[in-house]
Amino acid sequence: MKTVSVKKLLDDYGGVFPGFDALRLILSIVAMLYRCAVIYFTFHFVAHDPSSLEVNPYGLYELWLKPFLRGLAPAYFFMSGLLVTGSALRVKSARVFLTFRILRAFPPLLAEVILTSVLMGGVLTRLPLSTYYTHPRFFKYFLNMVCNVQLYLPGVDINRHSVEFTSLPIQGHLWSAPLVICVYAILAILIMLRAIFSRRLFFWFFAYFSFFVAAIQVLNPKAMIAQSIFGIPTYGIPIAGVPLIYSFFAGTFVYLFSDRILISRMGMILAFISLIFFKWDQTIILGISAVCYITLCIGFADLREFPLVRRGNYSCGIYLYGLPVAQTLNDLFPALGQSWWILSLATTPITLFLAFLSWHFIERPISELKRKLWPAVQMPHPEILTTKESVLGSKGC
Repeated sequence: MKTVSVKKLLDDYGGVFPGFDALRLILSIVAMLYRCAVIYFTFHFVAHDPSSLEVNPYGLYELWLKPFLRGLAPAYFFMSGLLVTGSALRVKSARVFLTFRILRAFPPLLAEVILTSVLMGGVLTRLPLSTYYTHPRFFKYFLNMVCNVQLYLPGVDINRHSVEFTSLPIQGHLWSAPLVICVYAILAILIMLRAIFSRRLFFWFFAYFSFFVAAIQVLNPKAMIAQSIFGIPTYGIPIAGVPLIYSFFAGTFVYLFSDRILISRMGMILAFISLIFFKWDQTIILGISAVCYITLCIGFADLREFPLVRRGNYSCGIYLYGLPVAQTLNDLFPALGQSWWILSLATTPITLFLAFLSWHFIERPISELKRKLWPAVQMPHPEILTTKESVLGSKGC
């Protein structure tokens, strides 16, 4: 790999990141498998049984799992920042930008909330159906459609076969939804202030934000680490969400300054080594910088022939349906949950089928409708100039 600027690669690939679709698919599958493991080790694994021949992965967490798992969410937010910034530069309107984001995220989320509440909850609830469908918590659950995360359904405890009472949230995987709303709102404000179109203005915004994140890192590093992935039940944005917001705008920064960002083999090696910084709370920002660089490099790998990528963008559906499907199978067929990999094998085809339906009958038709309604902004990413002020070139729409 020779040293080359991000802008040069963007020009060579026509303004796109060919590896991101495959990377998003991989991350969504990894997240699904991880949730299957969480279900198994929550309900079935006897961690304190000395006679157990199982290996407790939590015992290995500090050794190898922490750097990997801590990098998943920042990688996804960094990708979103890169791609969404291109959309913001094309549309040049906060109203149209937010409309695009709503059309992309709301329809599949609406379908998932309806399926989990009406079908899944109706099958798994311990309450009479007449009580379940009129329960206040059932109606409150639909607030998930506007990213006000509601974790439980009435009478649904995904644990009826477990010895001790333990319950996993139905919508635990939506813990990051308020953060997505936050970054979109901030980016919309930057569009209205025209700061996204000025490299100088955005540089100072990102510099001040980086200083804020570094200050929290030094003063209270524990606050930046979420104690639970299910710990964001409302629109409130805790300090633990700041690293992900930072990752998103790191993507924006890379896009706007693509002519200054270089990709090289040595950079990749150093970034992989720097993932070790995820092991310590005091250095997590350095780990985030490393995973952002690795994600950027993978984004330019030509992975368009990766399995499933050619047939559609199934990452959103896999992310949305992986946890509810695994929880349902674990509850209805407890034998599957006796091993995390058996549960994973059972969960994967059902989740892929639902993701297939979501893409071909919801997400793709909405995308085609968007192209028909706003044809003027459906073009490659605009050329980024090297001037201090403008990031809109002659090819901007």
